[in-house]
Amino acid sequence: MERELKNLLGKNNGLETQREGAYHDKMVATNAVSALTREIEWINKQTDKEQQNIHNLIRERDMMKKNLAKVEDTNTKNKDELSRKQNYISTL
Repeated sequence: MERELKNLLGKNNGLETQREGAYHDKMVATNAVSALTREIEWINKQTDKEQQNIHNLIRERDMMKKNLAKVEDTNTKNKDELSRKQNYISTL
């Protein structure tokens, strides 16, 4: 009887040790998942910011192209006007 009791107590202690180990492993895994979740959320925020920056740069590039075209058109008109005035002056 005592032998059975000691045997059962030994098994009980072994199971308790295993349970504590499993609980520890569970907590480690839970903490790791939480850390990964935070990292994924941060990466998603960074990605959103970078996409917004890209869109802003594209919009800025398009505006610069439009402004450059206007400047080139104005420059061409000014050259034409200058040439006409020079021709007029030369005829005087």
